[in-house]
Amino acid sequence: MSAIDAEPEPDLTPNPNPNPNPEGFSPDGWRPSPVTVMGMTNPIQISEITAEDAHELLGTGAFLLDVREDDEWEAGHAAEAVHIAMGLVSERVGEIPIDRTVICVCRMGGRSGAVATALVEVGFDVHNLNGGMTAWEIAGLPVVTDAGPTGQII
Repeated sequence: MSAIDAEPEPDLTPNPNPNPNPEGFSPDGWRPSPVTVMGMTNPIQISEITAEDAHELLGTGAFLLDVREDDEWEAGHAAEAVHIAMGLVSERVGEIPIDRTVICVCRMGGRSGAVATALVEVGFDVHNLNGGMTAWEIAGLPVVTDAGPTGQII
């Protein structure tokens, strides 16, 4: 194998400052746990927040966007949430307020992370709810259905 074909050696040097801004706050005052997602040309930072922090942030006017499928929504959701399934977000993006902080949520956080990334790319202030509605339920936060107060996360 020639030097051109050889794989480069990985850089295993420890990062001397793994958390360069531990006291840093996002513009809305929350301490995000940033997750870097590689976009088309530049890395994009998505803020991951806990269910408790999301619930508190809702009290300041944030918009909770539930991107799960219809059957998941019908089984149980946060009372404050607005439902736009992931596959419909691009055609219904006008229903998402650009002037408010958006918290994206799905069952575990993967789908909502992808939606959060897309929204950040077009200028929204977005957090992803780490652990999704599963974390919301585990935190003891209310899960409702359209028919009443007792829902479940599926």
